[in-house]
Amino acid sequence: MCFLVAIDLSAPSRSAIQIAALLARATGDEPLLLHVSDEHPPLRLLADLHTLAEPLRALGFTPRLRTLQGDPAAVICAQAQQRRCRFVVMGTRSRSEQSAQATGSVARAVMSACRIPVIAVRPEPELATGAQPAALPRSRVVALMSSDRPGDTARDIARFLVDATQGRLLDVPPGSAWREGLDPRATPGGDPMHLVLSVDARAPTPAWIDQLLREGSSPMLLVSGRPLA
Repeated sequence: MCFLVAIDLSAPSRSAIQIAALLARATGDEPLLLHVSDEHPPLRLLADLHTLAEPLRALGFTPRLRTLQGDPAAVICAQAQQRRCRFVVMGTRSRSEQSAQATGSVARAVMSACRIPVIAVRPEPELATGAQPAALPRSRVVALMSSDRPGDTARDIARFLVDATQGRLLDVPPGSAWREGLDPRATPGGDPMHLVLSVDARAPTPAWIDQLLREGSSPMLLVSGRPLA
């Protein structure tokens, strides 16, 4: 099977590649890289995009890169369906760039229209400076979702991350009662932490998710509720 990774040269895309590498490690699925722009990319951009995929090559994958022109959201959805991808991974804006919505406009449009799960990756704030994300040999994965939905797509993604990092899953009910750094099982200074949240891009962003986006410092994976093939 395969999954699609939509990329550009932004900090969110660098984080998306890092997450894609972990998901590829856990699932064995082939990552397909896609760059969509208004015009044909110059050779220098193509070289930079290939360099961006180094975390995947380090794991033994040989990701294919395709560049297309058109509306990014429409092209990403069409390619994911045409190639029968299992899910889509893409970056979204950092905390400092967040408005009242949980995801950037392109990511939100893809999450709303795509028929397969979409994982929108919000990077750590320091990655906005252009730093490359470090390898994560071990991670605490915090799944913020209801414990009475064991088949939730976001929980499946969280388990993939746990498998890839040999980490541990902290299953926390969603809502404003949870705060990063206040849960005794997720104290700062230990293993790296990822927050995995199940979201509905077709509905307004819940206040507690918006608050996490503004206040949290850990990488976040916003997962649409489509079923995972």
